[in-house]
Amino acid sequence: MIGVMRRLSLLFVACLLCGLAEAFAQNAPLTPEQQAFVERYVDAVRAKDVGRLKALAHPRSLACIQPETASFYDDVFASRTRQPAGAQYAASVQTIAPGQPLMMEGDMTYPVRPTHWIQIDLAPGATSGSVLMVQVVAERGVWLEVLPCPTPATLAKHRAARATASTQEQRAKELVANLKDPLRGELRQLLRDGRKVSAIMRYNQEAGEDLSVARRVIELLSELKD
Repeated sequence: MIGVMRRLSLLFVACLLCGLAEAFAQNAPLTPEQQAFVERYVDAVRAKDVGRLKALAHPRSLACIQPETASFYDDVFASRTRQPAGAQYAASVQTIAPGQPLMMEGDMTYPVRPTHWIQIDLAPGATSGSVLMVQVVAERGVWLEVLPCPTPATLAKHRAARATASTQEQRAKELVANLKDPLRGELRQLLRDGRKVSAIMRYNQEAGEDLSVARRVIELLSELKD
């Protein structure tokens, strides 16, 4: 149940991170202005600076951040600042055609229509890494991120997920604390090899936990020192 609610309410976050990456078959190079936006965006992710990320968002998107939506956007920005970003990255762009359906239309509303997707690979060439999908539009020659606004139904799903998140987190912490060799050592080796997805699937197979719980177990395990 926890995994189902989490997937429903945080679908928007997941799509922005990596869920649409495979749809980009023919990305184009960035213009100098788009490259300047990406450099500022990656620097903000590296610094884990939410304020700098918000400064790159369209003002109409920021207007959607109200007391009743604050926790939703907290999760959106937190998901970006959790992404590992090394010295190297790769970025490309794709046009959003007029009339083309936008991500999660119906569940989200758009204060301004984005014109492009920018794909940022934070670990190009790595076995496992992070890809950010950023919707953008140009205003007076400056590129800005377009964040859609959640509908009341989407906010309700998010509140439900938040209500169960602490239970899931506690469960994952207990599982990590009780994780023993040889499985623990096997998972640690997979993480050292950069095979995070393989570690998640291996733990899921062995422990039979919900996939979202398995993912969090591996995330917590990766944060531990050898």
